[in-house]
Amino acid sequence: MEGRARRRTDDSFTVYVIDQLRGLGTVDARSMFGGKGLYWKDLIFGLIDEGRVYFRVTEATVARYRAAGSAPFEPWPGHVMKGYFEVPAHVLEDPDEASAWAREAWSLPRAKGRRRAGGSPARSGRRKPGNDREK
Repeated sequence: MEGRARRRTDDSFTVYVIDQLRGLGTVDARSMFGGKGLYWKDLIFGLIDEGRVYFRVTEATVARYRAAGSAPFEPWPGHVMKGYFEVPAHVLEDPDEASAWAREAWSLPRAKGRRRAGGSPARSGRRKPGNDREK
């Protein structure tokens, strides 16, 4: 990406990120679209792309990221995904703080109808039989 220093993109960075999030317990990094999705308890809460880490945000949490100078995830020029912001370096460097920010990102409300990894609904309450017709 132009204007950004290229950071490490190898698997050792992914191992480092997962180690920094050890306060959560088991965190999985799954390949997706050239990067990695970060999952805890089968729900995605973050991304790793081009040596950068991004966590989910909402209107209620994004101000803290912006105050730290973080930018939203931009997988390619002009395509900004405002639902994920880069984790500030000082946060990632502190395992306790990184885990706290990750836990917050994981706990944010999710859009209805989204699915967990493996195909089960993200929220309790599967669709009732007969309600799968398109309207």
